Amino acid sequence: MSRNPIRRVRAKGDAFSIGFVIGQATASSFRERVFREGVFINEQDQGLNARWRGSDYLKTLESASRTAYPGYVREIEGIAAGAGQDFETVFLWHCMTELMLPEGVCPATNNIDRCTSLLIPAEGDEPAVIAHNEDGGAQFLGACLWVEAEPDEGPAWSGFMIPGILPTYFGVNEAGIVQANNNIRPNDLKPGVPREIISRAILSAKGLDEAIEILK
Repeated sequence: MSRNPIRRVRAKGDAFSIGFVIGQATASSFRERVFREGVFINEQDQGLNARWRGSDYLKTLESASRTAYPGYVREIEGIAAGAGQDFETVFLWHCMTELMLPEGVCPATNNIDRCTSLLIPAEGDEPAVIAHNEDGGAQFLGACLWVEAEPDEGPAWSGFMIPGILPTYFGVNEAGIVQANNNIRPNDLKPGVPREIISRAILSAKGLDEAIEILK
């Protein structure tokens, strides 16, 4: 048997309903591997939580997200409710790659958690190939999901999910948009919409031009 099975989860409805279903599906894994008894398990995440929870900067990220993409914030609210967690914890978890570590916290995991995507262009009768290596933490082995969603609004989409995060690491929608999300982190602390929410917006794009405009 595979050491790393990826369970399939289907969800449909409005944004909160979709989030709630996938939050329920990932609830036990989130408690066991991410946030146990009110404390993040990973030392780096503990440092980020101590530095940024309740901060004006985190509130700015939330405000920007609610202004630009309220529906996807609503999905995060659903994930939090389904997983039995408070919204701030789950939103902070979505923002970890946007935040700088405080002094004294080892950034070692930043150097090993790196994904790689490859594009082999179409040639002749051969189609293009997009491949993605999801090189996340070993604690997520066996805890990841493949989500297939049918939202009330926008195209149906499918995506890969680690516990508690919108399924945005790689995915595809019925409009033919394929996305692979690499771990390239900002270090300028400019306020804006976190990349996990931008990536979720890409999965609702109805074409490549719309996807490019979202990235802009």
